[in-house]
Amino acid sequence: MHITHSLLALGLCAALSAQSSRIVAYPQDTTTFSSGNIVPLGSFGPTSNFEEGRWQQLIPATHLPTTQGLVFGMSFICQTLTGTMTYPSLRITMSHTTATTLGTTFASNLPTPVLVLNATNLPVNWVSRGWVQINFTTPFAYNGTDNIVFDIQKVVTPIASGIATMETDGNPGRSDLPPTRYAFGGVGSGASNATTASFSVIPLQVRLAWQRTPSLFLKSDRLLSGSTNVFAITGSIDVGLDAGTGAQWVAFLDAGFTTPYTVPGLLGFGRVLPTVVFPVRTVTTAPDSFNLPIPGLTGLVGAQFAMQALAIDPTLGSNVFFTNAADFIVRTN
Repeated sequence: MHITHSLLALGLCAALSAQSSRIVAYPQDTTTFSSGNIVPLGSFGPTSNFEEGRWQQLIPATHLPTTQGLVFGMSFICQTLTGTMTYPSLRITMSHTTATTLGTTFASNLPTPVLVLNATNLPVNWVSRGWVQINFTTPFAYNGTDNIVFDIQKVVTPIASGIATMETDGNPGRSDLPPTRYAFGGVGSGASNATTASFSVIPLQVRLAWQRTPSLFLKSDRLLSGSTNVFAITGSIDVGLDAGTGAQWVAFLDAGFTTPYTVPGLLGFGRVLPTVVFPVRTVTTAPDSFNLPIPGLTGLVGAQFAMQALAIDPTLGSNVFFTNAADFIVRTN
């Protein structure tokens, strides 16, 4: 049986990712109660107005691991569909960038492009409100310091009925984070190869499958189905660490990010000062997490906080890592 090089690479990449990848979630790890957008990977079957699209998004370095590493894939959330969608063409490109926002010219937003996936007739089995990973054929080598841009060029076969939307950050959306840029059109429109963006919106919620490095993530669902906001007063935050069994870690919190700093003997660098330090925890089942209540104080509404962690993972030797950081804004409930 003949196996193409691309299929072999995809299989190897999937195997490596399954064995050693860690969750790097942006902007947060929740799968519920957010807004949606059809363009990145979705479909509006009855109208077929969104079956081609191009989507670019910038992830700030503040939210990425502080050491070099490989990204093997990305996970996305389809809000409305449990079933298979087929992509006659799906290309994902990633690039380092020192820019802090995206322009309207797609090529200019990718100064050092790496084509990590170039698939044809790719089936993806979506599960409504669940993370679904798409593995790369070529891992992306992150340099440990820069921002990242990812570019999705999609052609999808229209679904038979209904609508498939991809989850964006919401309730409320983080308008302070770099907005996305995108273009879209119907079947045969050529929108997947658009050169300029016509639209902009809040970020898509994504997970990056990161090679082994311990990683921190935050999750905050709305209090009730009828309530308004995530990260709301009287609510709570799940603070998680993805690392190997036996890893020890300590999370810390401050009022936002700080100028990056190093500590002799530790890998990576700090982006958050340890103003509030939480008890040391040990990973028995990955990922490990604890729940952080948000006090019901109206004076906290609008305040922005950032969290980071130090972790020692026995599966990676005796090194102590600064993890990636993550932030949140306290909201009303």
